[in-house]
Amino acid sequence: MGIRAAGVGQPSYESMNEVAATVPVTASLALSADAEGTVVKMRCAYKEGVSAGPAKWTYKLVVVPKSGEPDEIDTWTAGEGDELELTAHSHVPRTDIARIEIRKGDGTTLLVST
Repeated sequence: MGIRAAGVGQPSYESMNEVAATVPVTASLALSADAEGTVVKMRCAYKEGVSAGPAKWTYKLVVVPKSGEPDEIDTWTAGEGDELELTAHSHVPRTDIARIEIRKGDGTTLLVST
């Protein structure tokens, strides 16, 4: 008879920090190293009634290394009330990541994880 522990083998997600009170999205990340860099798993939810504007917005997931150029690893579109999970890959090794950002389509940073 075997016993399986809940959550064993599941990634540990950490919340990202908002850069302003009016950020229309909340998110959490789980990072894991692999042979080619870092696997980034993200869960996010889009708040309702936070900002006027288009029904959908474009977002970018960006890995900022300790040195070198940022690595845009995914882009998506979402609107109020949407929830999303994604898995993306960065060539930047986990130990070389300074932070990860969610940016608007115009490049404005909304959320940061360090």
